[in-house]
Amino acid sequence: MTTTAGTSITMPFDPRGDEREVSLAVQRARALIIANQENYLAAAELHVQFKRRRDQAFEYLDPQCKAAAAAHKAAVKTRDTVVRMYEEPCEIIGRKMSEYQAEQNRIAERKRREALEAARKEEEDRRLAMAVEAERMGDREGAAEILERPVTPPPIVMPKEAPKPDGVSYMKLWKFRILDENLVPRQFCTPDEKKLGAYVRSMKEAACVPGVDVYCELSQPIRR
Repeated sequence: MTTTAGTSITMPFDPRGDEREVSLAVQRARALIIANQENYLAAAELHVQFKRRRDQAFEYLDPQCKAAAAAHKAAVKTRDTVVRMYEEPCEIIGRKMSEYQAEQNRIAERKRREALEAARKEEEDRRLAMAVEAERMGDREGAAEILERPVTPPPIVMPKEAPKPDGVSYMKLWKFRILDENLVPRQFCTPDEKKLGAYVRSMKEAACVPGVDVYCELSQPIRR
């Protein structure tokens, strides 16, 4: 249904923002037709009415919003204050636990390597004894074959890790340290652009670097 600007509407103010009344106001605003000066003046009056009721809604609800915001801000401040109280002891204890666990991991790795080396040595001794026995029996080819076989020690079964306490977990952070930069593969190396720039600015057209294009660009004109 179409409504001209001269039609009066009744939309009692509802501070709760009643969806039905707001929807009705939108429908009537969309159906509004301004065909002449009279419609225009009536539309202006209707516009003022809606603005007034909008402002009334804001004035009614804004203090509640501010009070809720202030309460939220106070609650957040209290929460953060209490949480920060426990952060330091948690951080100290967590750091010590991580250091202990890292040391246990290093000990376990050392024991694993020692056990692997012992197993390898035992396998080598066993292989050597077999070769000696083959040699003693006159089987030189068999002895040579035994000695040429790759030494494959049996799998190492390490003791299970101590059970972790409830509520404790670790996130593995894989890091690295460079032992010899000369051995680092090319794809992991980044050219030093700062050093390249200084070299090119110094040598100008005489600059020559393999894999690098040296060129000159003109800046904006400089007044003399």
